[in-house]
Amino acid sequence: MDFELEFKPGERVLRITSARLDRRSARPGETVGITLDLQNREGEVSHKEIDIELPASAPAGRLRIAIAARDSLLQREAVRAPGLTEPRTVRGLLRLLGQVGNEDELVVAGFTPVTGLTVGDAELPSPPPSVRAVIGNVNSVEDVQTTAESKLFEKSFPMDHVVSGVIETELEVRR
Repeated sequence: MDFELEFKPGERVLRITSARLDRRSARPGETVGITLDLQNREGEVSHKEIDIELPASAPAGRLRIAIAARDSLLQREAVRAPGLTEPRTVRGLLRLLGQVGNEDELVVAGFTPVTGLTVGDAELPSPPPSVRAVIGNVNSVEDVQTTAESKLFEKSFPMDHVVSGVIETELEVRR
């Protein structure tokens, strides 16, 4: 194993204290602006503006948007979809290890209140009832679990600081 370490003096940590959407409703395919308030250890607040594009497949209704550091989002995912954070394959383990420790990565993820499934360490968001019935009734070596929400999208933003905190807000998707 070969690796390099680089140390920088000082503490470069920002805590997410609030998030504001530029609107309360949007249509699939539209871009929504988010203004984040980020506070450093000295209490100084800075602002960061980011944009997310809603997928064209976004269903009408409530969309929960979570904004967090990658590791904090993984903790949320462990509750929402345990199969994703308990890998049962080498591929799943490598996927999870590739996500852990990225504390300087801000992640915005959107969740719909539609139930989904995890099959092994893969997610089937918002499967049709027929697929849910077939997978749920098949004797499989894969572990099948239901999720209360389905992840619609996820977008990452590299930061030059370690990020902490989780903010959730809601957007109404109109068709």
